[in-house]
Amino acid sequence: MRTRLFLILFLLVCAVFYPVLSAEFLPWDDDANIYLNPHLTGLGLDQLKWISTDTTYVWRYQPLCWFTWSAIKACFGLKPFYFHLIVLLFHAANTGLVFLLIHKLLLLARNVARETAPPQFAICAALGAAFWGVHPLRVESTAWAVELAYVQPLFFFLLSIFSYLRAAEVKNPKLYVGLSMLLFIISLMSFPLALGGFVVFWGLNFFPLRRLELDPARWLSREAFKVWAEQFVFLAIAVFFGWLNLRIRSHPASTMWSNPASLAEFGFASRVMQGFFIWAYYIWKPFLPFNLTPVPIQLLEFKPLDLPFLLSAILVVGLSLILFLRRRLWPGIFVIWICYLALLVPVLGISEHPHYPSDRYSLVVSIGWSILLSALLAKLWAHLRLRQLLLGASTVTLLLFASMSYQQTFMWQTSVGFFQAILRPWKDEPKLASARLNLQMRLAQAHVDHGQFTNAVEVLREAIQIKPAFAEGHHQLGNALKETGDLDGASASYAEAMRLAPDLMPSLNDLGVAYAQLGKLDQAMAQFSKVMQREPENASAIKNMAIALQMKGRTNEAEVYLIRLKTLPSHPSGLQ
Repeated sequence: MRTRLFLILFLLVCAVFYPVLSAEFLPWDDDANIYLNPHLTGLGLDQLKWISTDTTYVWRYQPLCWFTWSAIKACFGLKPFYFHLIVLLFHAANTGLVFLLIHKLLLLARNVARETAPPQFAICAALGAAFWGVHPLRVESTAWAVELAYVQPLFFFLLSIFSYLRAAEVKNPKLYVGLSMLLFIISLMSFPLALGGFVVFWGLNFFPLRRLELDPARWLSREAFKVWAEQFVFLAIAVFFGWLNLRIRSHPASTMWSNPASLAEFGFASRVMQGFFIWAYYIWKPFLPFNLTPVPIQLLEFKPLDLPFLLSAILVVGLSLILFLRRRLWPGIFVIWICYLALLVPVLGISEHPHYPSDRYSLVVSIGWSILLSALLAKLWAHLRLRQLLLGASTVTLLLFASMSYQQTFMWQTSVGFFQAILRPWKDEPKLASARLNLQMRLAQAHVDHGQFTNAVEVLREAIQIKPAFAEGHHQLGNALKETGDLDGASASYAEAMRLAPDLMPSLNDLGVAYAQLGKLDQAMAQFSKVMQREPENASAIKNMAIALQMKGRTNEAEVYLIRLKTLPSHPSGLQ
């Protein structure tokens, strides 16, 4: 039965998320990590050396993730389909593993052997895993190619937990404990997703393995000492990878990533209250998964004593106190809560401002909610009417979540839809207008990449309304207008860009091209001359001058520029 349910869950996830297979790469981390990454050039010795030792390209250590991307590219090239397929298969497999994990925990909590376990335990576990697998909060970590960095380490972390639980069932547990530690290391070498995972192994020993007592007075017994020795190794592994990633994060050599915020920029009180907000956010958000966006705006600008942050602190502290006092009555819930807090520590954003409560941060901690749901169903299974009510409500909610997730995958299909989804909540926040400018420019570029130049013009005009003295915006508007055939409008935009930034050579050159296409060759040549005065080896300006002279019938003069062009390392063709 477990095998059948595993396959059903695997296929269910694939059915809900299959639209991701037609998604493109997104110019939002996919570019730097995958398709523009100059280091993903194969699996030779030089590439493997970079994969295993690099600490400068990004501000984290993720060699096994680099390896997987390199292997995909080596086998299939830079085709988005295969990168998305691997992410989807990992997520489907993880959903099956979550089912097996929940089932295992239910049996351990009830002291029931798998051979004699009634079928309702598997049914309850499958329902809980299904909620986790098709939940709308899973879309981000499934539809985004770069999120291999989340689903791959989770896969190995779940296997690590299974191996540890297996160790408690055999007479000689050392092999399985060692395997669990190795898998934990592999998970952290894929991505530091489960840095707080050492607390999970600690918690399992309290419940449901019951190898440790909740009473600290019993922690120094001989049997307890063996458990603490194991936990020390898990702690040492987490501390090492935590130290390594913090060191890389605090001394970033890559210019692609921002430095950690200083205390002057982001005060101590703000950091603490942001942490409470993140802890509280993933308590309630799984129950209200609406208005999801790739870049949430709640933490862009805030005051630490704002009401949502005070309520978050009260909720987290209050729950912690209640569950601590009731730990003997509710040991499972207490352990899940401690694991929840620990697993979220790496994504609290203590050193980051602004920070974003992204959907992917719920990937691991949401498993706790599925465990609790399955446990509740198993507990109430004997009460027929309650069982029917809960199963009915769960089925309806599951179908609703699956439908929401399916629809949400289309937001990640193209860069245009992606940036439109990001900008939607930003437009209702006037105070975020300046921060919105970068996103407007990215959306405009996405329209250009898809040949939607009229849409690009509209988006660029909105960007210029945000910041009228934005030279680059006027330049890009000129490019888009030129593609629509509005050469007069393009010329005006280039001229405005040059007025705002006289040293912006691309605008000067493009203004000359627009003049040439309008037949104003003398004005065009004047612009090309200005470019060459400042950049004598500007190949585009030299080529454009030669073409303009040819159009004027001055072929001898044009030949001089063409000869000059040939002396340059590379030269373009046509008006540039």
